Amino acid sequence: MNLVVDIGNSRIKTAIFEGREMIDFQIFETLRVTEIKQIEKKYAFKYCIMSSVRSKQPYFVQYLSRNYDLIVLDHKTKTGLKSLYKTRKTLGRDRIAASVGGANTFKNKNVLVIDLGTCIKYDFVSKEGIYEGGNIAPGLFMRLEAMHNFTSQLPLVKPKWNENLLGKSTKEALQNGAVRGISYEIADFIKTLTKKKGRFQVILTGGDADFFARTLESKIFVDPYLVLKGLNDILLYNKT
Repeated sequence: MNLVVDIGNSRIKTAIFEGREMIDFQIFETLRVTEIKQIEKKYAFKYCIMSSVRSKQPYFVQYLSRNYDLIVLDHKTKTGLKSLYKTRKTLGRDRIAASVGGANTFKNKNVLVIDLGTCIKYDFVSKEGIYEGGNIAPGLFMRLEAMHNFTSQLPLVKPKWNENLLGKSTKEALQNGAVRGISYEIADFIKTLTKKKGRFQVILTGGDADFFARTLESKIFVDPYLVLKGLNDILLYNKT
């Protein structure tokens, strides 16, 4: 069994895998050694992999490194993908894992992974297993909060897909600007990239994936666990 830990900007996700099958999934605001020991009681895992987008590593990482065979994902970790990225050291670990997960979900196909989290990450992997790069844009809540925080009078609103294309109130105008703006951005990016790369499989992941999948006309595959699956794939690749 493998323990997989994904430390994001706002939450920490853990999963237990038996081979490539995920048999346990949990979300934590903070993860401590106490919670790790609770997982230990239920699952006799031997190997671990961790990915983090944060600059500081929590204490439980030391515990895992002392007691288990731990991989801390970085730019030197072997993934099975060839990378064309120029600044591999700064490439987000979640982007690496999602790309591996996408490539392994749809083998021998071009894949575009769109991770809709705090930021929106676009990452493209060719059918030959080459990571060609991607883009980063502000996420949904970042856009809503920015319009509130960087102005004196605009309110902070909750996201909502309004049927009115033109907002009939300031609240609707803000919602449309953020929600429809992202939806149009994704749709146009897919259209433009298709002209350059030909057909490819689109995978949405991240906390807002289901929300936006309903707004897009393209055939979209949604996998909220793609980063965790990709991390487990990297672990299995390095074990063999």
